[in-house]
Amino acid sequence: NVFYRSITMTLLLLFIYPFKPYRLKSYKQGGFKKLAFRVVVGGLAMLAFFYNIEKISLATATAFSQCAPIYTVLLSPLLLKEKLKRSALISACIGLVGVVLISDPSVENVGLVEIIMGILSGIFVSLAYITLRDLREYYDKQAVILAFAFGMSLLGLIGMFVDIPFLSTGIHIPRKEDILWISLIGISGTLGQYFL
Repeated sequence: NVFYRSITMTLLLLFIYPFKPYRLKSYKQGGFKKLAFRVVVGGLAMLAFFYNIEKISLATATAFSQCAPIYTVLLSPLLLKEKLKRSALISACIGLVGVVLISDPSVENVGLVEIIMGILSGIFVSLAYITLRDLREYYDKQAVILAFAFGMSLLGLIGMFVDIPFLSTGIHIPRKEDILWISLIGISGTLGQYFL
């Protein structure tokens, strides 16, 4: 559940704050829009990924999502004005061929919607990666993670009460034995975001 993972991340970062304070305000103007964009694309990436987890195998959904570096290579020249090296372009093209092979409907029953959602998942993750580079100039890393975790907590909370296809999970109160796993997922999610 998106809510429990994200609320655990939020609570962990709020718990750490008094011991290792981090700046919550932007260092300079213009940071909030970039931070909001990062939260939105991160949320869209998560939604597309969770949609595919529900519809296709976990391995295939993960493979689609892990194609983000390919899209990062292709989008960086457009968004960051970086020069694209020929070797990077060739590698990205080989990677895209791999995506096509992964989405071969004859191997697994992967429909067009799942292929599109998989590609979008990777693109949104790559946009989040690219945005993170810019955000270093505006916010502490922990503040960026906190904003993302809080945004995903709200999204997950909405999914508990509002009927939105593939987001709505209803209210599930965790059992005692689930709390350890939820905590570990939240901690690993926080660490994963920290080391991006």
